[in-house]
Amino acid sequence: MPSAPPPPPSSFAPPRPSSPPSRSSFAPPPPSSPPSRPTAQPPSRSMLDASSYTLSNGSGSSGRSPGHTSPGNKRRVVPIHDLRWKFQDDSQLPKPREWTGVQKRYRAGRGSSVPLDLSAYE
Repeated sequence: MPSAPPPPPSSFAPPRPSSPPSRSSFAPPPPSSPPSRPTAQPPSRSMLDASSYTLSNGSGSSGRSPGHTSPGNKRRVVPIHDLRWKFQDDSQLPKPREWTGVQKRYRAGRGSSVPLDLSAYE
């Protein structure tokens, strides 16, 4: 007759409960009060201000971004002398190739829609 395997050592055995666990011991305790929702704060004034997200291109607008200086301080103009760049008149540039293909959807080569302030590069 085969004998039963020996019991595991007592250090590895899980502790035996003195009584069978009741169903109520597994349920979480009921909340004492309904959870309160955190009140949503309205967005701050700076987040609502459109000038915070608008590029001003150096014009004197009322909205100032963090990088701008106060109106009393004049920005120092830094002259740039780089002989690699030379601005030419449009009449001195070669004529671009004629467009062949489907109808153009965007006009190109007629300037930029973004105004540039090049006064600092004189």
